[in-house]
Amino acid sequence: MKQNTTDSAFLVQEGAENAEKQLDFKQDSEEEDFLPPEPEPAKRHPFQCEICDKILTTKQNLKFHALVHEDPTKRETFRCEICEGIFKSRVALRYHLKTQHVPENERKKLPCPTCGRIFKSDEGRK
Repeated sequence: MKQNTTDSAFLVQEGAENAEKQLDFKQDSEEEDFLPPEPEPAKRHPFQCEICDKILTTKQNLKFHALVHEDPTKRETFRCEICEGIFKSRVALRYHLKTQHVPENERKKLPCPTCGRIFKSDEGRK
């Protein structure tokens, strides 16, 4: 059976159009199928202050930060026995003692390489 060449050309053309339509449909549906899902609303950071929304890196830091929001008259304070300074936490008092009340013979002496000035810490020397 011999096919008419015009009919063949028409069928090829019609087949090509259908293939394009199918391809377009397939591409559209594939794009939708593989699009990433819409992001959910941002969740609160696990260590975010509920009062001021400050984000902290650890649960312990959040606990210490919470002291900022407490009534200072009801909060426990820590007093330096040397200078009578008052601190919000034991850690702050310890840091104060370590940096402010170090005996002369235990102090680090960090001279500046440029001017020769003496510093107590590397941070101060920068």
